[in-house]
Amino acid sequence: MKDIVFFTAKNGAQTCAIQNCHIHSAYDPQREAERFVQTIAPSFVPSCIVVVEPALSYCVQPLHERFPNAKLIAVRLEPRFKDTDVLWHTVFDCTDKVQAERLGERLFSCIGDQLAACVFVDWKPAASLYPELHTLVWQQIQYAVSKNTDVLATQAYFAKRWIRNAVRLCVTANTTVRCSAGTQPVLFCASGPSLTRSIPFIAQYRDDFFLLAASSAYEPLAFAGIVPDACISTDGSFWAKKHIRTCSVPLIVSAESALPCQALSALPLAVLRYGDSLETLFLDSCHIPAYTAVRNGTVSGTAIEFALTLTSGPVYACGLDLCTAKGQQHAQPNCLETDDSLCDFRLTPAATRTVHRECNAQPIALYRRWFCDNSERFAARVSRIFDQDTLNCGTAVLGCIPDIAWRDYAEGRIYAYTKPKLRSVSIPANSKKRAKTICSLFAQGMRLIQQDTDSPQAGMWLSSLIPAAYAAYAREPDKSRLKADITQKAAESIAELTAYAKRCAGSTAQ
Repeated sequence: MKDIVFFTAKNGAQTCAIQNCHIHSAYDPQREAERFVQTIAPSFVPSCIVVVEPALSYCVQPLHERFPNAKLIAVRLEPRFKDTDVLWHTVFDCTDKVQAERLGERLFSCIGDQLAACVFVDWKPAASLYPELHTLVWQQIQYAVSKNTDVLATQAYFAKRWIRNAVRLCVTANTTVRCSAGTQPVLFCASGPSLTRSIPFIAQYRDDFFLLAASSAYEPLAFAGIVPDACISTDGSFWAKKHIRTCSVPLIVSAESALPCQALSALPLAVLRYGDSLETLFLDSCHIPAYTAVRNGTVSGTAIEFALTLTSGPVYACGLDLCTAKGQQHAQPNCLETDDSLCDFRLTPAATRTVHRECNAQPIALYRRWFCDNSERFAARVSRIFDQDTLNCGTAVLGCIPDIAWRDYAEGRIYAYTKPKLRSVSIPANSKKRAKTICSLFAQGMRLIQQDTDSPQAGMWLSSLIPAAYAAYAREPDKSRLKADITQKAAESIAELTAYAKRCAGSTAQ
């Protein structure tokens, strides 16, 4: 641990030195902090200011005076400065390598969309004394900003589709599911290649589990004659529908999931709400019960979180490989693979397709990283389960989450338990009434935008309807320049979605 000395500056304020290097001025640390804040000159309106190791935090007051609406965040590299943590809105502990390596995910979870309007700065006298941690912290900051850029691009591309999916679910769904937790172990099946080798064991111990399948794992299980208790799908993309076109069990879905028409009208739905978009407003207004869920880049993360609410017992994950493999990247049969194979011929064989997936490991690496960063809170109750050969060959480690073999499970089987229950409940009000409710919400949202574009209520609508345009607007110092443009874009989007809600009600009536 580095030597640190606290002493009184010439103006009477406390100051300090580490390894004989002054961290604050020995004459006037407050004036030094004011000059530091004046050097921060962003070309946009910041929503957050993140300072890496602000030491005694003299910069907080001038930061607050200059950026009164910004959230002030500190990243700690030295634990002996924690007495001033109360001055900040949020503090991230990066005083060791393990904590520093998790900063990216923690920043993204805490700040989210506001990363696009965030300023990151060093208090250089302190930060330079911790070169290893300092390098890690800035790598993690870069990761968080890069991830936010990717997420914003995805939201911009799919935003309207996700809202349409939520509108269609709220207007046309007939039956929801009320879940009652039990003590029976839950087995979640993802669609990694190792699922195929575990299917004989799943069939052997089927009655031991509440079996929850990812939509992409439903077909391999059904092909083997195994019927899950429920299937979960949170993907809002149009191709996600194909995985559940033959599904016949209750569906656990987000409001923005892409679902086939027959699933919406015929299957019981347990609806998940993320609480960060218009879907919560739609669900509440249409009186559709929903369960709080955590948004993740992969359905497996959401599924594990939900499985933990279904039981007080253990949760097992099967087929959760989260690594690339030779050949097929998913358990077979897989409907997307089947459709793609129709275009295979001798000049473009299946290997041409599969080699690209083998090389594109970035998405899987991001999902694996999320599990590693959250593994400590999962490790007590969540385990991955494999056949012995897969374990012998080695698997991608998910932090603290333990890996076990099926024979280990057999030795510790639980025989006394209560099974989680899924009870079907009809949704109140008919489709036309729900469509009318949705249309009224859109009209209300448009009024909020027209009255005050900068209000939090209008911001919720704009960030959902036109996320990329709103992100640019939120950063703009002279908002009057863009106000008319984003209002027009929002009006066009709302008009289109209102017409879509009416069409959904009409098609249901027919």
